[in-house]
Amino acid sequence: MLKLKKILSIVITVVCFVVFNVNVIASANTNDDVINIVTTTFNLSSHVTQEQKITLANGYEGIVGLEFIEPTIESYMTNDLSNRTWKIYFYGVGINIHYYINIHDSKITDAYGLSFFNIGWAVQDSSLTYTSKKSTGYLNCFYGVGSIGISSTFRLNATISGNKLITSFTG
Repeated sequence: MLKLKKILSIVITVVCFVVFNVNVIASANTNDDVINIVTTTFNLSSHVTQEQKITLANGYEGIVGLEFIEPTIESYMTNDLSNRTWKIYFYGVGINIHYYINIHDSKITDAYGLSFFNIGWAVQDSSLTYTSKKSTGYLNCFYGVGSIGISSTFRLNATISGNKLITSFTG
């Protein structure tokens, strides 16, 4: 009886994995005629976590968010509280990406800590770039076996406009 339960559990797990990954492939397989980009706006004056649910044109859903990171003890000790750190993230089915930016006087002064988690996707390339007004986390991913499969590019952008941070996710 115990062996039957283990076999049934394995079968259910495999079926769920296949169904889950087929859905991820279908949602990530983009048509060149469709632009899969969603823009959201967050208030930098509010030092609380802010999130918005998004749906791309291809049906792929996720959460884009902005999280205020409390200043470090070193910042308090040196009275340098002008630099503010924010975590920018996208959490979706199969792909999660986040990174951090420092903002001072409405300018991005640093972008770092690009991190991602994926299920089934092989990340072929990743990068994090920034200017004083815009940061971009980039993942180039492949899903398949050998040379048979699909490629998709995911980008999480953040642009400063006054006390607003405008984010965009492309997938």
